[in-house]
Amino acid sequence: MDKLDLILEKLSLERFKGLPIVKNLSKSTKQPAEVIVCAGLALFVLLCLFRPVGWLLTTLVALIVPAIESIDCIENTRSTEFERLLIYWIVFGATQIFSNIFGCAFCWVPFAPLLKFAFSMAVYLPKFDLSSKISALLKARCAAIEPKVDGILGDLNERAKSASEVFKKKKD
Repeated sequence: MDKLDLILEKLSLERFKGLPIVKNLSKSTKQPAEVIVCAGLALFVLLCLFRPVGWLLTTLVALIVPAIESIDCIENTRSTEFERLLIYWIVFGATQIFSNIFGCAFCWVPFAPLLKFAFSMAVYLPKFDLSSKISALLKARCAAIEPKVDGILGDLNERAKSASEVFKKKKD
């Protein structure tokens, strides 16, 4: 069982051993919790290979697991986790929009649900620290285009003011 413990530790799956469903299955099948968790993971990956089930499962897991942690984070006011979870939700929403817009193109990509799930988990899990890299990239990109956006918005604001003055003069 040392190899299973090592796999669970590397995949950050240790916390799933304490779930009630894992404990009940472990008790009823007389198998260690590590085996139940690995079997569940293998079943999840196997089901994800089928298109309709794969998209549904990956979306649900990528939604439910972080949602539970977000609620726990809010209830226990763990402010260090707020930024990581907020970035996760931004990236999750962006990937959902992207996959909905380009869904027909993704149906030709082999293992697309698993790739989407792997990306979501890499952003979610603190071990990979992908959320902070995305955050730094977004902050740098936004800082670079901020003057351009301010220039465009300032120009639009001036045009709107002049248009409103023209309409006021016509009204009078």
